[in-house]
This record gives sequence, structure tokens and C-alpha cells, in this order.
Amino acid sequence: MDENRTARRAPLLRMRVLWRTHGAAASASALAIAWFFYLGYGATLPPGRIAWLLRGDWVAAFWGLCFFRNAPWSLPLGATPDLLWPFGTSVGFADAIPWLALACRLLSGWLPLDFQPFGLWFLLCFALQGWFGARIAAVFSADRVQQALGGTLFALTPVLPDRNGHIALCSVFFVTAGLYLCLRPVESRRRARALLAGALPLAIWAAGTHAYLSAMLIALVLAYCARMAWCERLLAPGELALAVALVVGSSLGAYWLFGYIGWKQLAPAGGFGQFASDLSALINPQGWSRWVDKLPYMERQAEGFAYLGCGVLALLVLRALLSLRRPKVVWRAVRSHWPLLLALLAMWIYSLSSSVRLTGDEVLDLRGVYAPLPLLTETFRSSGRFVWPLHMALIAAAVSACAALRMRNVARVLLLAAVVLQAAELKRKRLDFHPVALDALSAPVWATLPGHYRHLALVPMQIKWACPYDDAVVNRVSYEAYRRHLTINSGNAARKELELRELCKGRLRAPVDLEPHTVYVLDSKVRRYFRKDAACGWIDGLLVCASDKRETPLLEVLRRDPA
Repeated sequence: MDENRTARRAPLLRMRVLWRTHGAAASASALAIAWFFYLGYGATLPPGRIAWLLRGDWVAAFWGLCFFRNAPWSLPLGATPDLLWPFGTSVGFADAIPWLALACRLLSGWLPLDFQPFGLWFLLCFALQGWFGARIAAVFSADRVQQALGGTLFALTPVLPDRNGHIALCSVFFVTAGLYLCLRPVESRRRARALLAGALPLAIWAAGTHAYLSAMLIALVLAYCARMAWCERLLAPGELALAVALVVGSSLGAYWLFGYIGWKQLAPAGGFGQFASDLSALINPQGWSRWVDKLPYMERQAEGFAYLGCGVLALLVLRALLSLRRPKVVWRAVRSHWPLLLALLAMWIYSLSSSVRLTGDEVLDLRGVYAPLPLLTETFRSSGRFVWPLHMALIAAAVSACAALRMRNVARVLLLAAVVLQAAELKRKRLDFHPVALDALSAPVWATLPGHYRHLALVPMQIKWACPYDDAVVNRVSYEAYRRHLTINSGNAARKELELRELCKGRLRAPVDLEPHTVYVLDSKVRRYFRKDAACGWIDGLLVCASDKRETPLLEVLRRDPA
């Protein structure tokens, strides 16, 4: 009888253990998900809804995913040759979240044509930010209410909605997870190794999500290794060297796998010194606050946005007052975590770039310091993003202030007040999505292109940020190329080949020789550069040309309505 009763109660006991262990983190994730819906992002979730992705920088990720689904299997895996043809690009340079894109590609046979996973990833970013934030709060307090509220405070960071234009960059939970790794206490050598083993797949995951976030996580993991080796004496020198080699080596391997490195000659990426953070970034709301006026800043310094919010700033004042009362506790923390502090300081300094500015005005010129480092400054030209680890660390410091009070109910009230203050301050009206209708090409003749043609080409080619670009036209033609498994010579990518950039600068000056397996979509201004024997006509409002060397169904349609 007792045995049966124990067996029946076993699942309930397991649930209780799980709740005690992960209940606070799960609660923070649930509140973060509620915040996601409050901000109006629920419209992004239906996998068949693609209209919201057809503008801004989202469109690069969407077409990168689409053409990656069509790409032949090869090494590196991230090669996407049909986009920006004949040069091609990679799923990494398309900001299409490579690991997510790879999963979609493996399931492509079961997925519909119109499919996007980015809304679900966006939701995951909020949930995991709350989860890891609660784990950090657990470092400072054993009270599960404080842990849940602390995790919610992390999820309410203004950085998340501010980066909504780049879904991959919303994955700031990687930074929060790295910070948790650095802050959590480690009791034994075995535990130190176990945490390091867990950090390795996290680093590989980040490397196949976004290079900037991966670099930040690598810095934090290396800070953890240094702490274990030199502060806690839990890693031997050989283990430290092996850990560094594994973390850095596996990340580089993921970079190569998805096409971030090992690519052809790329055009230099300018902008370092402009896409920077400001010295006032942590207190400058840049228009996001209902109550605090924005401070002056340079336009491109929006990349370095890192406003903490009134709730966090209020708790940081409390943290500073408590530190003045207990300087020995602060000093012990500094001695134990100096590798983390150095990593945060280094990334913050880099975020300021070569032109250090305060409220938009240059106060220090470091161009001579960075001049010998073009590989670093071109690879990570948007240096302002490297302020995010410091931003997350200060949220952690704010959460720790309540735990330091050692009065549970007072700490709960203060954290709840900070959460309410943080949520009420953020302007919701700037977070709406404005879907763009996809005017898909509808003429039946488009369905006849496969088997007769392999390429769709816009003339002149349209490359965003490199040559004139019409979103509506590129979207229409890209969708047709995607669903017919054809290539397209236009689009958007974070990095472009040098030769492709040079082609954008050139102009048509002589009659164009038509390639027989290519369908050309022309700007009417360049029609005169096509030979008279080219077959040209109007289809779906587009001026379309093709070689008349071979008889195809397309030629018949073009001859009915010639240009």
C-alpha cells in the first residue's frame, strides 16, 4: 500500500524539485514572453506570415534563408550561390541566423514555400533573456521571488526592442549567459570543468547566430577561464590553454562553416568610428523614454544604444550607497572577478571606437591607435554594440543591490518597483511593425521558366547599400527566383565581394550580349543598350528581355506585347 502511494506521488515530487530548481527562471521567461506580446510582436509568430519581413534589414535575412533552402549541399555549408549570382554570398552574411537556417533547410521538404522562423526566434530571445537573467539573480539571492523579478528586469532591457530591426542581434541572451558563467560561484575543480564543457556548445551556437554576439561571448568565456585559473586555482595551465583553444577554435570553425570567414575577397567595410557608442550611452534614452529627454548623439551612434532605464538606474544608486558602506565586500568581489572586469572594460573601450564622443562631440581622437588594426575595425565596424556586456553587467549590479539589503520583503518590493518603473517608461508606440504586401508576379508564363532558363537578372543590378535599390522590384523578382529555383543577381548582404561593388559603380555603355539562359528585368532607361534582336516585352508591369536564340514559351509572350 505504501509502495503504491509512493509511486503515485513520485511524479509530483519530481515536479516540485523542478519548480524549486527552475521555477524562478521559468517565471521570468513567462513574464518576458508576456512583454513580447505587449510590445506587439505577436504578429511575427505565424510561420506563414512573411509580409513583415519585406522591408528594412529583415529582408536580407528572409531572402538569405529562402535561397539557402534552395542551395546545393556543399562545404562550407553556408554557401548561398543563387543569391547575388554569379558571385554568391553566405547565409552568415545574410544575417539569417545560420543554425536556424540550417534547421529549416534540413526540414525544407516538409515546409511550405512561404515560411519564416524568425518570429519564433524573436520570442525565444525574450524568453532566454529572462531565463539567464533569473540565473544571474540566483547568484545573489536564494529567494525565488527576487530571482523571477531580477530575470524580468533583464528581459525589460531597452536594448531588446531597440534591436528589433535585426532579429539575429536580438539574441543578447548569449551575453547574459556568458555573464552568468562568469558570476556564478564554483565549488570544485570538477564543477569548473563541467561549466566549461557547457560553455563550449554555447559558444558554437553563438558563432552560428551572429559574429558580434559570438565575439562578446568568447571574451566572457575567456574571462571565466582566467578566473578559474588565476583567481580560484581550479584550472591548471594546460587545462586553461586547452579551454582557450577549444572555445576559439570551435567558434572559428563555425565561422568558416557558415561563410563568415574563408570567403572570396570582400570589399572593405567602412564606418568604424561612426557606428560607435557614446560616453553617455548608458543614460541616453535616444527617444525611448517617456520621462527622460534624449541627449545629443550622432546619427550612427544609435548602434551603440545601451540605455539602462529608470528602474535599473535607481537600483544602481542604491548599489553605490551600499558599496560605500561595505568597501571590503566590494574589494573582495573585484579581486575574485578582475578578469571579468577587464573584459568588460576592454569591450566598452572598443565600443567607443576611434572617435570617442560625449553627447555627440568628439573628446578624444584614437585613430592612430586603431590605424594598424584594419582587420579588427573592418570586421567589427559597428563597435558600439560592444557596450552591451557592460550594460548587462550593470543590470546584474542593480539586481544585487536588493539582495545586499538582507531584508527579503523590502528587496522584493524594490525589485517589483524597478520592474514596473522599467516597463512603464519604455515607449511602446515605436515598436509597431508595418507589413509590406508582396506583389507577387502572377503571369502564367513565369511557371515555364524552369527548364528553359536558370537565371533572373535585374539590369542594372540592385545591391542594397552599394548601388540604387528598389525594395518593391527586388522583392517581386527575388520571390519569383526563389519559387522557381532560379538565381538572382541582386539583393542585400552584410558584406559584398569587391568585384561586385565595382560592378555597381560601372555604367552600361555598349550593347549588352544576352546570355541565352538568363531572363533580364530592365529599368526602361537602359533598354537602348540591348541589341535590337533581343526579345523584350511587358509582363506584370516589368520590362522583360530574353535572347531570341532559342524558342521558349517566354518568347511567345514577349512578342505579343513587345517593348
